[in-house]
This record gives sequence, structure tokens and C-alpha cells, in this order.
Amino acid sequence: MDTAADPEGQQYSAVEQTTAGKICSFCGHGAAEDRPLAGGYGALICRACLVGALAMLDGTDPADVQPGGVPAYWEDGTNAGVLDGLRIMRASARQADEFLFTWVAIARAHGYSWAAVGDVFGTTRQAAWERFARRLPDVTELLAEGSGPADAPAAGSGGADDDRATDEVR
Repeated sequence: MDTAADPEGQQYSAVEQTTAGKICSFCGHGAAEDRPLAGGYGALICRACLVGALAMLDGTDPADVQPGGVPAYWEDGTNAGVLDGLRIMRASARQADEFLFTWVAIARAHGYSWAAVGDVFGTTRQAAWERFARRLPDVTELLAEGSGPADAPAAGSGGADDDRATDEVR
């Protein structure tokens, strides 16, 4: 498993997840053998969109580089694509929400308290628990190879010891 350091120097391992059933966050096409997806932290991108994005960053018209893709709704001069764009955004938001719940589950599995999770979202531990606790996925298999922070949080630093109600709010 690959590892990388975050800006504060802590080592993290890549969480291996399948892209089966996932979509490109930019064009909405599903993952396939001939359309692999790459990404992280809630967004995935296919090769066609990546090539188009690189072309835009380089100042090249993406249509000149990679035919196909999903044109912006305004490119054809009509509003016909507005609802298609909304469908892609809705599916991408749902997928990002699934990633978010997975990362909260990973944080909890590594001993971070509901107070620490709430702090990330600018809310209380109770609000964080109410939002996430009932829908957290089982991340046991994802963490089997030791992915996540190299060091568990110490008592007094937002770990489970700081949160007496770890599975329910008192």
C-alpha cells in the first residue's frame, strides 16, 4: 500500500477502495475497464476528463485534444443540458457524501472522538454523532493493512478518551 505524508508530516497509507459503481465526478460516466477512475478525497476523474482538464490548464481547447466528453450546457446555445448537468452534480455529491461517511468511520476507527469530528465540521460532538453515527460503513477490511495515521491520538488530543459517549450521545 502506498503512503504519503500530510502537511503536518504524519504518515498516511492509501485506503484501497474499489471504483466499482463509482462515477467520474466531472462527466458522470461510470468506471469501466476501458475507463478507469483516479482521485481522492471525494472526487474521481476519468482519463478523458483529465486530458481535457490538462488541455484547459495548458490553454488548449479540450475539444482539440480529446473528442467526446460532456460539453457545458451553454456550448450548444440552449438550456437542454441544464438538467443533465444537475443529474451529474447530484450523483457526484452523493458519491462525495459516501466518501465523507467512510472517512468519518476511519477517523472513529482510529480513535478520534465525536468532539474531534465535530470540530472538523465546526459543530458539536452531538451534532456530528447525529449526522454520522447511524450511517457509518464498516471499515474493518479497509483498515486491515494499517491504513490511516501512523500514530493514534493521545488522550487529551481529541481521541476516544476525550469523548465518554463514543457510541451514543448522553
